[in-house]
Amino acid sequence: MAVYEEVSKETQQLFNDVLDATSIPTQLANFTVLHSDSLKDVIYEVKKQTDLQIFLSKGIDIVVIINETLFDQLEDDQKVIIIEEALNGILVNNESGKITIEKYDFNTYTGILQKHGIETMVKLKETIKSLVDEKKAKEAETKALAKPKSSFPKKVKY
Repeated sequence: MAVYEEVSKETQQLFNDVLDATSIPTQLANFTVLHSDSLKDVIYEVKKQTDLQIFLSKGIDIVVIINETLFDQLEDDQKVIIIEEALNGILVNNESGKITIEKYDFNTYTGILQKHGIETMVKLKETIKSLVDEKKAKEAETKALAKPKSSFPKKVKY
């Protein structure tokens, strides 16, 4: 079973500083940052709470879990990048207050990134996303234009 603890004052302050520099409306999204060594393959996780969890936690909408044992071994600029990355996928609708967490929009192998460079890979990923979006739009248009089958019942002989 995972064990959770509060992060150090230094990590909490760094998190708050990075959060303040984002466009996330903190009046609509309440955060808590916890430490857990149970994160084995990642250094952080971001979790949106259910309505029940929000009620039980007295209003915490988002929990950021950091493996502080690993986090503390990073350089200061790397720590900032990790927190920026964790917060980057959190979207808050200013009108409705709805909070969503997006999945990563970019991943690849280190070897491919080193071989072709970041600019080429980002451009390739954006091109693929555009092509997929275009294909989906065409499919939706084709489906909308397709003639619906007749809803009349077949003739029945008596």
